[in-house]
Amino acid sequence: MNKYSDQEYLNIDLFGGDESKVECESSQMVKCRKEHECYGSYFPSYEGNIHKIKVGEKARHDKAIVEGRWEGYYLCIPCLNRYIKMLY
Repeated sequence: MNKYSDQEYLNIDLFGGDESKVECESSQMVKCRKEHECYGSYFPSYEGNIHKIKVGEKARHDKAIVEGRWEGYYLCIPCLNRYIKMLY
């Protein structure tokens, strides 16, 4: 369930304070065409609760070159809601 606008979900800096060299970073809200593991499973407050984003569900998709390698991940709406709530 969306509690925020797509732009509010995209305004979150998930790598704030990360000292890695990040280039070509992009974020977008997508409707998943295949199942993806949610990156939110790796947040300290949610660690151990590995879950999937199902086909047709909305998610934030981020990709970037990190330390010279392409990286990408998906984050589900409930995890984004939880992360925003943690920030404020």
